[in-house]
Amino acid sequence: MKKPGIVILALTALIGMLATADAGIKSTDAGMSYCVGGGGQNYTWSQCWAYGAVADVRSAAASNYIACTIDATSVSCYYGNGTSGYTCQSTDPNLIRVAATIHGDSHVQFGSYITATNGVWLNGISSTSTCTSITVVNGSQWAPKQP
Repeated sequence: MKKPGIVILALTALIGMLATADAGIKSTDAGMSYCVGGGGQNYTWSQCWAYGAVADVRSAAASNYIACTIDATSVSCYYGNGTSGYTCQSTDPNLIRVAATIHGDSHVQFGSYITATNGVWLNGISSTSTCTSITVVNGSQWAPKQP
């Protein structure tokens, strides 16, 4: 015969474990930008990137910013921190759609990766100012933008 007190105690402990609240993952990223390049005898590559969480970049310093502006046919993305920065533009409709999902608690990464073989740039892109990638993460780990 089981004792009701033990069963109640076990159920109470189980409910307590299941009801424990977890605050969740919290991430910060005040942003950065960089450009690197290299190559060999017949091959050249160059890449530039900028990234950051919108709220964290805004909170980092008065001179910090990250943004993408969109019009009917293009997107332009900007990052700066007072001493360095990076800007790129694109008319790719897929990148325009991705940039349109940015909001106050997004993490944004944008940039370009371009290559040339024997001096001929691939994909018709010859400048790191042309965005080849825009990534937006909208998740609970990023704090919402504050005033």
